[in-house]
Amino acid sequence: MLSNALFSRCCCTAIEELEVNFPTSLHEGYATDAVKIFEAPAAAADASKPTLLARTLVADKGCESPKQEPAKVPVLELPIAKPRADGHSSFTGSIAQGRPCTVFMEGADDARPARRVSAMYRICAEERSLIVDLGARKIKCPVDGLEDIYQIADGQEAFPPSAVLATKSEKELESLLYLVYYPDTSNCSGDLETLCFSESSSQGRDDLMEQLKRLSMT
Repeated sequence: MLSNALFSRCCCTAIEELEVNFPTSLHEGYATDAVKIFEAPAAAADASKPTLLARTLVADKGCESPKQEPAKVPVLELPIAKPRADGHSSFTGSIAQGRPCTVFMEGADDARPARRVSAMYRICAEERSLIVDLGARKIKCPVDGLEDIYQIADGQEAFPPSAVLATKSEKELESLLYLVYYPDTSNCSGDLETLCFSESSSQGRDDLMEQLKRLSMT
């Protein structure tokens, strides 16, 4: 049996109750003069849910059903990479241009502090060398000629006593480097030379060590 709700949106929605009178002589069992043969539909259907008839009318007219808003897809936001707080990114750029350092010039007497000279050092990738500019002259340390590199963690005995005596603070002592190298890479059986200097910080010392390591592996 079709439900009356199918016609809830029809133009004939308002249906009045119909009464048909039958003579009591037609049937002796009737106790009343009238019989209800049709009742109006109950409460109107929910307007938010179109009935089968309403959907059929829409299809016949070629109309589109109301569009629903597409579900919003959450956007995944990736964290933005930030430069290191220790300034490593700026170190990589400045080492090619030049960074300040203090060179300790060893004397004949290890009991006396070494002479301190303010200088600039840089790494030249084309020449594969660490170059220290003292102003009056330059010291060139070929990366391929490096025999050893010492830092204070290796012990103070690895450094010239005069260089250790010439340091002015614990921070400067921590940033010391002592390079042992062959100045002529074509003759690694010749005399070794040394270079003792301090970077501006222990972090700068570690970054320099890393740069020298990378250059030696290329």
